[in-house]
Amino acid sequence: MVDIFAQEYVDQLSELQDQVPPFPSETAISIVEEELGGPVDDIFDMFDFEPIAAASLGNLNVLYDSLMWKFFAIALRPPHEGAKHVGYNQQNLSSSPYGSYWRNMHKLCTLELLRSLKIDSFSSMRKEELLLLIQYIQGAASARVAVDLSAKFSSLSTDISSRMVLGKKYNNDDFNKKGFEAIIREGMQTIAAFNLADYIPQIKGLDLEGLTKHLKTIAKVFDDFFEKIIGELVQSKGENRIVDFIDVMLGFIGSEETDEYHVERDNMKAIISDMLVASMDTSAAAIEWTLSELIRHLRVTKEVQKELENVVGMERMVEESDLEKLMYSDMVVKESFRFHPVVPLLLPHLCMEDCKVIGYPIPNNSRSS
Repeated sequence: MVDIFAQEYVDQLSELQDQVPPFPSETAISIVEEELGGPVDDIFDMFDFEPIAAASLGNLNVLYDSLMWKFFAIALRPPHEGAKHVGYNQQNLSSSPYGSYWRNMHKLCTLELLRSLKIDSFSSMRKEELLLLIQYIQGAASARVAVDLSAKFSSLSTDISSRMVLGKKYNNDDFNKKGFEAIIREGMQTIAAFNLADYIPQIKGLDLEGLTKHLKTIAKVFDDFFEKIIGELVQSKGENRIVDFIDVMLGFIGSEETDEYHVERDNMKAIISDMLVASMDTSAAAIEWTLSELIRHLRVTKEVQKELENVVGMERMVEESDLEKLMYSDMVVKESFRFHPVVPLLLPHLCMEDCKVIGYPIPNNSRSS
């Protein structure tokens, strides 16, 4: 266990063994459902009713107090010019500070878009988009035409994300003359760029690097696009169509049925931008890197092909239900993640009080990445 966790954590975890009698599984389920706001069967793929260890479950609050607080102590987000303009004053999940708003929005996204049942409901759509890509590549191969796979992977990721979050695909012309994917990538690069104003607030108004002006331009493009989408959905309200994530959020705007989700138009646009940016470029980059490594390592490629032949066969396409059986392919993907993380540097954090992490003192208001 020391190979995975620091000795400090191992010592504290070892003290929790066999000290608390188990409580009924029904009690654990009721606690989980109350905290996450839904049935465990809808939220988790599997929920084991037999406790794996009485002390670990019964003393979870002790583990939270001694270890998890160190996470929450550095969970705040510092002021950030990019998040201020593109994230609607840091109202998106990736840059909003930890608190009731972040918890409620995180719960909303988890239950309405990221839970297992919701993800599974889009499986036929994902298969449809993948088939379109395969057919395009087959046609290009027959015509002996070169294919820009990087661009195609990006388009695949964009189309799937758009249909899951926005309810339909949008052409590049619908977004901006530069194109949907191009402006997303440009926005990510500008937000990630080093900005002196983030570290010396006194010079913010000077905009010495011109980044703030550029961020405002990109934010305007995003805002116009999101307003167009929301306007279309408001006009089509009541029509017989699949309810998507934006429909759910629209239902919370101005609603007094719940005290938990106070969703306004800017909140909605900030969350949508997060969902799109987080899913589009990262997925495409992961696919591209994995295939690049397979091309470089033919032995591994042959092992993957052999596994596909044995598990799936040559008569049909790989289905999502086959993935849990493809153990070697799963390890290949994870190894690609290890070599080529799609986000090499974490978003900055701000420590909200003096604390120690593995013996290192972290002063209040310190930034970390």
